[in-house]
Amino acid sequence: MMGGGAGGEDIEAALEDADVDADEIVEEIEGAEEE
Repeated sequence: MMGGGAGGEDIEAALEDADVDADEIVEEIEGAEEE
């Protein structure tokens, strides 16, 4: 893991990116099921 006091912000940003990626994957899965 990264050291330093700003690490928390990096973690929050990474979690937000992961959340967006997860939403996109869910949309792709739901779209595939509809077809």
